[in-house]
Amino acid sequence: MLNEIAQEGGIDQLDRRVIGALQPDVLELPVEALLWIKTRPDEVESTGRALLTSPLVRYAAAITGEYQLVADITVASRAALYEFVTAGEWLSGVELVETCLVVSGLKRSGVTSASTLG
Repeated sequence: MLNEIAQEGGIDQLDRRVIGALQPDVLELPVEALLWIKTRPDEVESTGRALLTSPLVRYAAAITGEYQLVADITVASRAALYEFVTAGEWLSGVELVETCLVVSGLKRSGVTSASTLG
């Protein structure tokens, strides 16, 4: 699906920045979740880097407060979400993951979603 979108747009390789601006359902990844991730301080960087290796991660950031990382992911199903948060290689230094399903994206990459306008 991603290659088809890229080819239609005249792009040889679809950039992650483009993927981040698209609605997840366009990518046939209808389940979107925010992951609030708690790690030990010495595991923040390695966990963040491990998250970035997954094409399912749309956005990841180190943050301050109760959690050390936040990630926005999109997957094909709730079963795939369960697998990502319970069996992912990125989990080795993780103490806790709080998962919040995104019901509706209102604005992505500075562009208001058409579904919120009317």
